[in-house]
Amino acid sequence: MKNLMLDGKTDGKDREKTVNTVKYESVLTLAEMVKSLANNIGYDWKNREDDLISFKEYAEPKFWKIMNVINWKGEIGDISDMMYTVANWNRFKKIYMFHPSFVKYLEDTESCKISTDVWKRLPFESFYIDYGHRIVEANDYMNYKNQITDSYGMFVRAHISGDKIDLGVEIIGKQTNGKPNGIGFVQEIQNGQNYDEAIDYIVKRDGTKLSDEEVIIVRDSWKPYFRIAINACQYLCASNAEIRDISVPKKDRPMVTDKQGKKKPVAIKVSNVGFHLGEKFERMYQDLESETRREGRKGNKKRPHVRRAHWHHYWTGPGRTVLEVRWLEPVFVMGTEEEIDTVIHEVEGGAV
Repeated sequence: MKNLMLDGKTDGKDREKTVNTVKYESVLTLAEMVKSLANNIGYDWKNREDDLISFKEYAEPKFWKIMNVINWKGEIGDISDMMYTVANWNRFKKIYMFHPSFVKYLEDTESCKISTDVWKRLPFESFYIDYGHRIVEANDYMNYKNQITDSYGMFVRAHISGDKIDLGVEIIGKQTNGKPNGIGFVQEIQNGQNYDEAIDYIVKRDGTKLSDEEVIIVRDSWKPYFRIAINACQYLCASNAEIRDISVPKKDRPMVTDKQGKKKPVAIKVSNVGFHLGEKFERMYQDLESETRREGRKGNKKRPHVRRAHWHHYWTGPGRTVLEVRWLEPVFVMGTEEEIDTVIHEVEGGAV
């Protein structure tokens, strides 16, 4: 991967400052809690071979027995969904820090078909995504569920099983009282489905009775989070992804209490994603806004705009049998089409 440079800033100290802003402790606390719950019902969270259906068939009857004893009034599916996604994070302890401006454009990237062959290249099956302090506001459905009012990160588990992906996403945010909480979903994605097809399956669960109107509301509520998760996974598999591993000093690692009651640092793995691209986007967007204000006073000429990012699939290797995916960055179009000297900025991505 290229050592990308931006305005004289090197690929090092500036990024390491941002890594200390991740709420390591809250991520670890939730992961440890869910792991403990998994252990209590006898679920082997280290098992790589379980899939979504077999897990839920195993876990949910056990949950019902436990929750009936304590007169639980919530949804069992929400707990098993969280366990499927979060407990397995403890196997890798991986955190991806996404630049806030980069994830904004990644979220808005055009839909594409999902390939299980490509997703098999995910560096880790389970990981945590930090949005880089970009708050994704929760919508009416999230507030109705009394779970979170906004979100700043998510746990993701993408287990490949044959020609399908068992995807678990646990969205982490704050309740109205300011305390952290999560709400999530699990679903199967078939090889070759596009985003719009896949998201229709999020709201359909056995025993769920929703009107057509409610289905639309729930689906639209999940859509922004779903797109972040899908595009982030796709980007981590891309041949031109900009990913930089960060060494976390021992003093900055979160602490966990062992069986003897002693605290010890946890060896988390952290990477920064899209930081140089995000910084370029910020400057280009500022230029775009300035140009838009100027052009807005010039009659009916077309205003400056951004052409959406999109995915490009292509075949490589012997006999062109290996499928690769690249993220093609948004194009910032400055000026107007009626001007001769229209300026187009194309952002360079990381190299293979």
